[in-house]
Amino acid sequence: MTVIDSTLRLFNKLFSDPRLHIEFLRQPEKFLQQRNMPELCPYIPELLDRPVQQSACRLDTAILCLTEQCNLNCIHCSVNASPGGKTHLDPGVLRRCIEELCSLEVRVVKFTGGEPLTYPGIENFLLQALHAGIFVEVETSGTLLTEKFLTTFDGFQDSMRFAVGFDSLNADTYERFRNTPGAFEMVSQGFSLLKNHGFQVKIMTVLSKLNRHEIPDIIDWTLSTFGVHGFHRLLPVLSSFGRGKKSSPESGLDAIGLHDFLHNEYFPLFRSRGKEQKEPQLNIGLPLALVPFDLPIYPVCGCGTQKIGVTPKGNVGLCHLIEGHEFAISGRADEPLGQHWLKGKPFETMRGLERHGMKGICSDCRFFRACAGGCRVHAEAVYGDASYADPTCQSFMEAGLFPEESLMTSISEEFYS
Repeated sequence: MTVIDSTLRLFNKLFSDPRLHIEFLRQPEKFLQQRNMPELCPYIPELLDRPVQQSACRLDTAILCLTEQCNLNCIHCSVNASPGGKTHLDPGVLRRCIEELCSLEVRVVKFTGGEPLTYPGIENFLLQALHAGIFVEVETSGTLLTEKFLTTFDGFQDSMRFAVGFDSLNADTYERFRNTPGAFEMVSQGFSLLKNHGFQVKIMTVLSKLNRHEIPDIIDWTLSTFGVHGFHRLLPVLSSFGRGKKSSPESGLDAIGLHDFLHNEYFPLFRSRGKEQKEPQLNIGLPLALVPFDLPIYPVCGCGTQKIGVTPKGNVGLCHLIEGHEFAISGRADEPLGQHWLKGKPFETMRGLERHGMKGICSDCRFFRACAGGCRVHAEAVYGDASYADPTCQSFMEAGLFPEESLMTSISEEFYS
């Protein structure tokens, strides 16, 4: 084995950590020099396009979408959940899924919906995962939380997080998002209970024209209310499927508006707040190529390389938003999840994607190997083509706002013939 071969083996091993992969893509020469791999510098163009190694595709996270039922009727819901939703994941299938995810040594299981707290016996399934040593995240509106429910999980505060959708500190604006009178008082009570019980809380805020001026205040409220247990995630793009498809043109920011918000408001705020935190408590669901290189933000979806999803209808695929997108569906949840993960067609397709086979800005992006073009379901929903670029990146490119430093052509000319 040559020195180059042995160094490449070490190089590939590093990329089981997505953050290290991203650090390399941002500053490849510096990355190699710091890790005593200078002999790989002449190969940087090839390394940037190096296929994902199967050994790096470890199933880390499962998203279990339990139901299409929800007590709210949010205008930006990506799955059309509502009080009338009648589709629920079969409880026997759910139990078997959790058992198998435990045997696969999955690190995180996210329970979502709809509203997962409307799922009958949800406590038992959460406890099943917790007792198996899995970190559990419950994605909820927070409006159905009760003292009795949370008491069930006392003692699991280090192994459990509640991800609560919260888009405004103003009751009228919040209820306009949620399309449900009285919801603000309900979620406020939920927050008090979460704080009293000491659970980890992730506040998820969907950015729109209605609340862009509130984002700094929502972040400050999150950190002051929940302290070290608080985490804020900004979702800067309204969904292009479900009810979000209708509300996005009216309420969503276009590329120019989003670029202005990010660079004049959010990124400066992130830099100032980040200096005050021992552990990162802010994140944003933005394509990797649009994030300034100096920010410790590593937004990678992980579809095909890190996560798997199950829908209320019992379909298995790249994530939980796959219904109506056949390319992303591997099969049924009553079949072994491990087989879907190893040999399912959509997973093999994602791992085999090549930058040169993509359409739009992805074909010239240095981050393609890490992000795989962003959300493939979003791309198909917008362009009718799953091989097209992430819609957010593409809209930035079309507006002349895509960062030049994120282009392959920005790599120093000395590495190209």
